[in-house]
Amino acid sequence: MSSPAAGQDAVLTLPPASLAGFASTTSAALELGVGLTQAAVAADLGISVGDKFLAEPTVAVSIGGLEAYFEVNLAASAAVSEAVELVASEKLHIAVPGLVDVDIGAALALDLVIAASAAVDVHAGFYVKFPAGAFVQISLLTKEIVKVEM
Repeated sequence: MSSPAAGQDAVLTLPPASLAGFASTTSAALELGVGLTQAAVAADLGISVGDKFLAEPTVAVSIGGLEAYFEVNLAASAAVSEAVELVASEKLHIAVPGLVDVDIGAALALDLVIAASAAVDVHAGFYVKFPAGAFVQISLLTKEIVKVEM
């Protein structure tokens, strides 16, 4: 799904079968409207690997200094659980020691996870800021978080 631009609404229509974890007593489709009314993001993101990447394939995602503010309008006609991408980075290149002719890249995204147990119509805002030096280290083999520094 592409990210809605500030001031635009994204409307999803989902069949009841796609609502994992929620029971539905009707066969009608669910309508979910998400409007991003304000958005401001400042970040200096980075991805790096250690000297032992080939033996221990982990990546460190630098999120220090990431600061974001969002205001959203949310309307759901029934119980729903859905993720909406708010922002995504461009491709970030990764230099891997020992691999000269290989181009490895990644991208980062910030999603809003919406979970409502009934119909809802709200306007809300939230602010996120990570301190300088914050990072998350992820194992590429297990896809688990190995280390967090906040």
